[in-house]
Amino acid sequence: MSIYNLPDEKLKSDPKLRFLKQAGLLIAGVLFGGVIAYLLVTDNLLFVLVLIAAPIGVLILHRYPFAAISIWLLLSPFLTYTKTVESRMLYWGVHRALPPAALIIILVTSVLRIYKRRLPKLGIAEWCMIGYVLVSILSIYLFNPQPLVTFYQYYDRAIAPMFLYLVVRFSSPDQKDIQRLLLVIIFIAVSQSFFGLLSWGAPDLLPKEWDGRAGRTTGSLVNPTVYSATLIFCNVILLHAAMGQRSRTVRNLLFVIFSLTLGFVFLAFSRAAWLGGSLVLIGIAIIYPRFATNLATAGLIISLLFGAALLTKFSWIIDHAGNRLNSEESQISAFSRLPVFYAGARMFLEKPILGWGYGNFDRYDRQFQAQVGDLVGDTKDHASHNFFLTLLAEQGTIGFLLFIGPVLYWLGQTVRWSKNTPTTGLSHSKLPILLWLSILNIFVLINFSNLRVFFGWGIWWLALALIATMVYPALEDSPIRNRISS
Repeated sequence: MSIYNLPDEKLKSDPKLRFLKQAGLLIAGVLFGGVIAYLLVTDNLLFVLVLIAAPIGVLILHRYPFAAISIWLLLSPFLTYTKTVESRMLYWGVHRALPPAALIIILVTSVLRIYKRRLPKLGIAEWCMIGYVLVSILSIYLFNPQPLVTFYQYYDRAIAPMFLYLVVRFSSPDQKDIQRLLLVIIFIAVSQSFFGLLSWGAPDLLPKEWDGRAGRTTGSLVNPTVYSATLIFCNVILLHAAMGQRSRTVRNLLFVIFSLTLGFVFLAFSRAAWLGGSLVLIGIAIIYPRFATNLATAGLIISLLFGAALLTKFSWIIDHAGNRLNSEESQISAFSRLPVFYAGARMFLEKPILGWGYGNFDRYDRQFQAQVGDLVGDTKDHASHNFFLTLLAEQGTIGFLLFIGPVLYWLGQTVRWSKNTPTTGLSHSKLPILLWLSILNIFVLINFSNLRVFFGWGIWWLALALIATMVYPALEDSPIRNRISS
């Protein structure tokens, strides 16, 4: 007997229960209609749309909880900068409310057995995440002079992205979910490449908030580091999908999108992005040597046929790249970070266990800056450009180990899993390795940039969650393992 049939049988045998149900629905309908009418009279159309959409959203997430990830990926790139009340409300709904709401729906429907879903057990990775959040909140409360403001920042950059991780883990996406996700990935890759193209060819067509830094490509993501991290994340999934396609037309189309987004990774004109992107290309060459050879051959042929014309047309790219590497301004920008790195190391050594408190690096770093070699220091108070040094300085060894724990855990499980993996389907052995390349790229980036835009951290935790989803079958009593083998 299903959970839905039991109430119906009770209602048929007990007219009081049937009356109470009908009365409850009537009262709820009247109240809902009254609220809608009030909002319409007071010209709050946005709230009306939200109230109408909310029940529909709950039903969708109840049946397809992984849809929350697609919604977040589709809308969040356009919410990295909000200047209107409506866009800020949408940011609250999509980034701050949607991930925990989706997780609650998954847990409630599973506990009540409304939807047959076996939840994976919390492991070392998830307990490290919980511990990191608790330690960080305690650090904010005890040591930060503005705890409420800092907590909001921490929620956006850490807690909400971790909710995304848990939504992926607990929704246990299957092959169809990954195929639906591919459509979202294609949209992100094409749209961000298009915005990047417009930023150089027709910047007046884009919102001025998307300009980013002068001479850098950022798309709608405001920050070149987040922009390149996003495109690499899309690229590895596109490449995996292309390699598994039977249709030559679809496969070639995915290869074209892959090549386009890869080009814009380097057009971000970020030295860290060049380094990270180069490591990813080396990894791809090791995983897919034949594809790498064909890609290099195609590039060589294009260079030989159109090299002179392309060099004349796009010589500014080479000039700008050279300026980013060799100009005096570029060197000053790079070397000026060394005193800040040195300050971070000294702050950690001063308080190696708990650190100076989350969000307090800029508050204390000037006290620890000193002359580095023969470099001429300046009076500017530079921000930290190394996330891990900042993490060590602010939260000490405990915070660092708890944060990096999930990465190390799933890396170890990937090695264990790789010894006995299927060669087809969701658990294809090369997809998690490709996703590790995405994490490697972000790892490189955040050694040169303190990732402050929430979307970048969302990509980090989503990549790790997808790896966990595919690696988890290697563990004992895995629901995904049972489903794949059945």
